[in-house]
Amino acid sequence: MYFHDAQTQIILPDGQTYDGSLLDISLNGCLLNLVDADIDIDTMKTPELAITLDDGLVISALAEAVFINKESQLGLRFTNIGLDSITSLKHLVELNLSNSNFIRA
Repeated sequence: MYFHDAQTQIILPDGQTYDGSLLDISLNGCLLNLVDADIDIDTMKTPELAITLDDGLVISALAEAVFINKESQLGLRFTNIGLDSITSLKHLVELNLSNSNFIRA
């Protein structure tokens, strides 16, 4: 289970959805590559993020856009994430680090 294979979708408060690929992830946020390059940071103020892993597990979180660069990369900081999602996220990060000692609870 590696995050590079995850399907990532951003859901805006108005219901619009955007697909992206997950470039990096941590317990605090993530970096996405957006498919639609015409999105500005004001559009992405408070999106919901759904990350579907290859085993069908979904990590869902509310987020705050931190930046969008000219390569259509979006930096998000998690603002609200449920217990099941944070547990799955912690496990995913541990697997990708190959050492759970790097994770701070």
